[in-house]
Amino acid sequence: MIYEDKVFKVADSMSSAIYERNIKIIAEMDTGLAEVIDNIRISDEYECTASKNGLPNVKIRRAGKEHWCHSPYAPDSEAAKYIEQFYNERVSEVEKARLGIIVGFGMGYYARELIRRFDWFREIIIIEPDPVLFKIALTSIDMSDMFRAKKINLVIGELNRLKVKQLDASGSLYYAQGIIIPHPQVTKVLFPDIVQKSVQLITEYIEEKDSLSATLGLKSKDVIRNNFYNLVHLFDKPLINEMYGRLADLPIVCIASGPSLTDYLEDLKLVREKAIFIAADSAFNVLMEHGIKPDIVTALEPRFCNKFGFIEKNAHLTKDILLVTTMDTYSGINKCWQGPIRLVVNGSLNHTMNTILDHLVEKGTEVLTGIPTVGMLSLKLADRLGGDPIVMVGQDLRFTEVTHAAGSANCRNIEIVSENGEDHIKVIQQKKKKDIVYDNKRIIYIPDYDDNLVRTIPVFDGFRKSIELFVSNTRKKFFNVTAAGAKIAGVPRVTFAEIAGCFGPPVQVEQILNGQGLITLHNRDYVVALLDRLIKDSQLLEERINAGLKHFITIIRQPIANKDSFIQNMITSLNREFPELMAMLNLYIHKEINNYITAQYTDSSDTIAGTKSRYVLSLKTIVALRRGLVGLRSLIIEANRDF
Repeated sequence: MIYEDKVFKVADSMSSAIYERNIKIIAEMDTGLAEVIDNIRISDEYECTASKNGLPNVKIRRAGKEHWCHSPYAPDSEAAKYIEQFYNERVSEVEKARLGIIVGFGMGYYARELIRRFDWFREIIIIEPDPVLFKIALTSIDMSDMFRAKKINLVIGELNRLKVKQLDASGSLYYAQGIIIPHPQVTKVLFPDIVQKSVQLITEYIEEKDSLSATLGLKSKDVIRNNFYNLVHLFDKPLINEMYGRLADLPIVCIASGPSLTDYLEDLKLVREKAIFIAADSAFNVLMEHGIKPDIVTALEPRFCNKFGFIEKNAHLTKDILLVTTMDTYSGINKCWQGPIRLVVNGSLNHTMNTILDHLVEKGTEVLTGIPTVGMLSLKLADRLGGDPIVMVGQDLRFTEVTHAAGSANCRNIEIVSENGEDHIKVIQQKKKKDIVYDNKRIIYIPDYDDNLVRTIPVFDGFRKSIELFVSNTRKKFFNVTAAGAKIAGVPRVTFAEIAGCFGPPVQVEQILNGQGLITLHNRDYVVALLDRLIKDSQLLEERINAGLKHFITIIRQPIANKDSFIQNMITSLNREFPELMAMLNLYIHKEINNYITAQYTDSSDTIAGTKSRYVLSLKTIVALRRGLVGLRSLIIEANRDF
């Protein structure tokens, strides 16, 4: 780092060589960010001055008080001391980490010391809540050597969920073992709320990706299998989009299968003819067994489970009920459903399918995104159909003694246990007359509508926040009928008696819901060409893998590092030559690929143990690719034959 040797005024230094060098590098990293920084104006709250040892520093005035950004004596020594103390207090976490997340850049002293001290970090994320302070730093100190030393990502200004997702575009935020290093002055004095929010956003994002990864680990093959079946057999089904707005200003009740659902069955019967009922698939059997027939059922789950078993055995009950389904949804429900079916175009877990759908829908067709649960699908559908008000029932987002409403297809018993100082929920499922642990999640506590803390899991809390964000961006009236569910901000808790005035005369919508749709997927020739191409590419890919493994045998006696490098290069080459097919294949064998990518980020390359561990995983991955290709290719051939 290069420092100016005198006190200066910011306004006089905006065109300095130091600033030009710094901003040039930032422009190479992010042109848009460089333009934003260039347009920042410095206010009188900031005073550039020198520390006692002559290094640049800043005093910031907040609420009539002056605060030094760094030590007024020796900011570099202060940074070295702080980073060393941080290391000593969290040595095991730091040594495992491959990613450093710095919250509060200041004048860069802490970041500089962190890069020097933790030289095994592969990537640094710098979050500076104060854009003005960051510009002053660029004007005062030559950062060019530091910015080029590592892979660095910058977030200037307040962090939000979109920026977190952008940071993780390469996957490193999630896959790499990361550690957050807060700037002490920024954390405690200048922006404590923003720092706390940043840490919370990153933590929540990683927990959500953990949940998604676990879901894909269990269901990735089902997603691919459903995609190919549904692509063929839902091609001629009408899109739900043409019904948007056709139920304007009618009350819609969205029914989920939370534990409280059974408390409101009698209330639902009283308003059944006065509102549109949209039921999540998991609530369908509870409603039907109590004589409550919904107008619409939403289905999202990719894998067969008990709720679909009930529907398959009782398919006659589905007559005259509209099913709204997706490309990812378990294909068996689409086969047995006897009522009308409409397709909702949403963000598939298979990103390749999203690209394919772009070619099959009319330009401008709305794609519903941000749908983590079938309950959210019901809410968004109710909004798009024009419903107002929208009433939630069974949307508890918490646990009692069971996971879902008694009698629902998803109902499971739970146990609360303490592990490593944290409460965990163990979901107990009976299989072959034996109780087995179906799931094990960390418990967190969130407020209900009476400000009591109730048990939930991070992924449910993520769903709650998704609903809050969705509700905040619509003008519809939302109500939550729940006695003890988690509080959803922006959605008041009510009883059916309190909103009785929302339900008027009987609603007659059978003709609208059962009518023949006109808007379907199109471009059949594209699908035919796609399937033909995938079959040919799968044959070529198999030949490439076999040829690579044949050559691998010739280097079997070479050092592990050489063999590991060969397999990694082979996988990289396959991804480059067959991007479309490999993307689907990587999802098809998600668990193996997930382990492989994690190893690339976390295993140290300069140790024998690290190289051996990575080599074993690489070898397992290439074998899994060859095995997975057999299953994937058979799905493509079957889809091509049926289409």
